[in-house]
This record gives sequence, C-alpha cells and structure tokens, in this order.
Amino acid sequence: MLPRREELFLVVETPNVILNTIVVTGKSECRRTDPASHSLGAVWDEIDKALRASQLTTQDLAGLGHGRIYKKELDVNGRVRTSDTTLFPIGKGRPFGTPDPEALAEKGYVSGNIAFGWEYFAPDELALLSESFARTHCFRLVRERGRRGQIGVAFEPIPRRTTPDIQGVLWVDDRTAELREMSFIYVNAGPFSQFNARGFTRFLRLPSGAWIVDEWWLKAPRLSMQTSPYSAPQFMVTGWLENGGAILPSTRPVRMNGRVR
Repeated sequence: MLPRREELFLVVETPNVILNTIVVTGKSECRRTDPASHSLGAVWDEIDKALRASQLTTQDLAGLGHGRIYKKELDVNGRVRTSDTTLFPIGKGRPFGTPDPEALAEKGYVSGNIAFGWEYFAPDELALLSESFARTHCFRLVRERGRRGQIGVAFEPIPRRTTPDIQGVLWVDDRTAELREMSFIYVNAGPFSQFNARGFTRFLRLPSGAWIVDEWWLKAPRLSMQTSPYSAPQFMVTGWLENGGAILPSTRPVRMNGRVR
C-alpha cells in the first residue's frame, strides 16, 4: 500500500517501435496474437497500447470544447436534400461510442430491412480491443501507395461468418507507431452492403497521451426494389444517408443557431 491519500500519477517511458522496416506479406492471420506472426504482433501491440492508454481525465475532456453530430439525406447524385446538425458541450464522458462489443459480435453491425430502414454501427476502441472482435475477424498487414509512411492492419470476418459485419483497415504511422484512421465497409448485410455502405473513424492524441475518437463518418444507401414479371426483383439506389460527428476544440469558433460563439 502506498503511504499517501491523494492520487499518484506515474509516467512510464517506453521506447518507440519503428515499423517502417516491416515487410508485408499477403498471409492472413485469423488470430491477431498468433505467435508465428511477429510483424503483425508488433503492429498490433502498438495499436493495443495506444487504445488502452485512452483513460481520459476531466482535464482532457475540459479542453475538448464542443462536439458535433449530423445527419444528411442526399439524392442519387450526391446533392444534399436535407441536413440536420446538433452541437453539444463535451462533459465528463466520451462524446462518441458504440454498443457493447459482445452485442455487436452476436447481433452484427447492421440490422433492419429495405422497408423500414437500417441501423448500423462502427466499432470504437473498446470493440477493437475486445476478445469478441479478435474471435470473429482475421488480420493481416497491408501497405498502399496512397498512404506513404503508414502501415495498416487489415481485418475481415472469419470464414463462414454470415452475421452482418465490417471489413477494413486500421492505419498506423510507421515511424511513430501512432494511430491515424480506421476505414471500413459493411459486409454480409444483404442489399445494404451491395452498394458500398462504408465509413471511417479518425483518432486524436491528446496532450496527456490519451486517445479519443476525433471524427467519424458513415454512408449508407437508400434503396427501392423494382419488380417486373419478366425478371427477378432488383434493388435500385434512390439516395444516400450520411451520419457523422467530430470534436470541435474550444479554440475553434462554434456556430450555433446561425451565429458564431
């Protein structure tokens, strides 16, 4: 037992892991902790450390200012039909989060149908670190020409998994091993995933070293079904739905009711 009544904060310095020397192969690992995959394990360890360090303090949240969430309806050509934005002060909890990881693994990331619409989710850091996410996804390292200086951990549902799910990439800076972005598409969700329903999550490192979801965006199709006595029913995109959110720092002007405050 420590002989002090107040909280004690310890800063533990760990060496940076340089990832830019890792050579990517096409092999997929259906357990991200497979001891035979040293390179994958090294990258995932850095992601794991960053996400587990996301213990936000009141001081962290006080410096974040306001958050914004929005919903847009677009026509088939991408023109905005309607738009609704809500601004809110960031209090004592995370501004953005998703359902319990076990519920996502069991029920899936998409529910609903063409008649009544869909409800769909993206994973937060708790879901990515969960055993249920590891149990239901395969992992492999990737690089892309358009993302110089970054290395990615690609994930996809395990073979024969039919639950509505996501497939995508977590991108990490290969020099500093810091998180940058997670991009994904929806799979196994019938017509919902046939038309490139997708999203991204971006991460922000706070001065204290904690990480938080800084921005997220989801895009899904609005569909109708065309029937004909001469052919099978076909789905047609009639528009798009966009949902998103972002942190607006207190140093940035916040627009409320048409006025900048």
